[in-house]
Amino acid sequence: MDARSPGARAVPAVLWLGLLEGPSGYADEARGFLRALEAAGHSPAARHLFGAAAGDAHLDARERALLRLQLGRSDRGAKVAVHHYAPAWCRQPAVVGDMPNVARTMFETDRLPAAWLDQLLLRDEVWVPCEHNREAFERSGIPSSRLRVIGGTLDFDRYAPGAEPLELDVPADHLVYLSNFEFSERKAWRELLLAWARTFAPTDPVCLVLKTTGSDRALPARVDAALADAARSAGRPATAPVRLLAQTMSPGDLVRLYAASDAYVLASRGEGWGRPYMEALAMGLPTIASNWSGNTEFMRPETSWLIDGRVVAIPADHGVFADAVAGHHWFEPDPDALGAALAEIAADPQASRRRAAPARTDLIERFGPEATARNLERALTEVAGHEDVRAARPRACTFRGPFGRHSSLAVVNDCLLEQLEARGRRVHARSPRAPIEIDPRPTISESWPPEFTPATDGPTVVVLHWEYGHPPAQWVTDVNHEVDRLIVPSEYVRQGYVEAGMAPNVIEVVPHGVDLQTFVPEGPVLDLDAHAGCVFLFVGGTIWRKGIDRLLAAWELAFTP
Repeated sequence: MDARSPGARAVPAVLWLGLLEGPSGYADEARGFLRALEAAGHSPAARHLFGAAAGDAHLDARERALLRLQLGRSDRGAKVAVHHYAPAWCRQPAVVGDMPNVARTMFETDRLPAAWLDQLLLRDEVWVPCEHNREAFERSGIPSSRLRVIGGTLDFDRYAPGAEPLELDVPADHLVYLSNFEFSERKAWRELLLAWARTFAPTDPVCLVLKTTGSDRALPARVDAALADAARSAGRPATAPVRLLAQTMSPGDLVRLYAASDAYVLASRGEGWGRPYMEALAMGLPTIASNWSGNTEFMRPETSWLIDGRVVAIPADHGVFADAVAGHHWFEPDPDALGAALAEIAADPQASRRRAAPARTDLIERFGPEATARNLERALTEVAGHEDVRAARPRACTFRGPFGRHSSLAVVNDCLLEQLEARGRRVHARSPRAPIEIDPRPTISESWPPEFTPATDGPTVVVLHWEYGHPPAQWVTDVNHEVDRLIVPSEYVRQGYVEAGMAPNVIEVVPHGVDLQTFVPEGPVLDLDAHAGCVFLFVGGTIWRKGIDRLLAAWELAFTP
């Protein structure tokens, strides 16, 4: 497969997998990436995730022809496989060929579902659309070195001002607010209706159009009941008009719906990216959004209305996510702030249009087809380059433990994994307590509590710290029966283990390292707002072992107020 046409920048051949003809945001984004690569002169191959199309997005003839061309291309010679779907859609993840396998995914809360972790750890890289997701995935155990931010894109030729408006059942003199979303509590539609009822009287010349999808036949009744509750809460007999469009639209009709609207509003509790916001801004609409999660990657306060609120725990009865999200958080928009934004746009629609107008140019510069192609070319080239380095030195291991940025041990493991891979090792990352695999490569295990059982059929290496001399007796038994090599950071730890009965010939001292590129005397200085001639620093947990009690006692003896 030739990945490029004459004049195109060189890029490794790519195979793209997903639900490519469906109506989901994932499918639309995948088509956008493929379209950008095609426009840059490349020839990406595509495959349906399940071997057949799933759903129908009502693509026009041009889009369908391009996708059919990509689906029909041979994947022979592909150097990178991109899995563009939520891990929940494919519980038994495929690994395509002897090449890097990349995951393109996202999530809408402040972390990823625990059920996704093992699948994503199998991937050579994980591409997420925004810094919000990068931080959330790090917090959840994805190695930092394997995360890459690549923003979404859009067909900006299609989503452009000047389209023919869709005919709506709305009075001609009414200002139309559009909200386009999949019907769920994550979209905070009740909060939107409450803000609508508080902001506008029934006689105000405004109308809210709720364009949504969902299989609930009682959806109109649910919306009507919520509207009645909102009106009562606002002390009104009714609300300003609200129209419900519960149907799937073709991309062409969706553009016409935006063209028929005067503003866009969605007070979402969380977005992986927030594609409708980008569509609305590209169409020139004043756009109201939550000031949290993925959409803040491309929305600017100068050209948008970003609503504040607070981050709260997701309730157990959320009814949104298929995977367990206990302990996750999402956004709760402030209805009063939302109402203020609605009122501001209604007070001067033309000024609001002028404020929103520069957003389109900004979006095209940062996320248009050329910028997207450059980002994808760089990512594909780098991930394939890493594979070339590993192929030249084919030595592999399994590394089991926490990764990411959610604990000090995870940070240490991140650094070790990154340096092993930089030296050409192929590292198979595994989460703690992962089951054993039939594989001859060695296991490196560093976790807390420690794990001594093998993760593979190969030798087992455990990195094991201990601060109190002799270790627990069970550790001695487990190490002597299960472990081929024990790595400790100091002779002090080694001596305690040997005295407790561990075999001395399996223990090796490897001192801890430090990042000498980060920890330098001339580095940036944090402003502590400490007006003192000498500042003492303590870094560590405030636990008995760290001697915090002795430090505070000595501090009281050494200094007066």
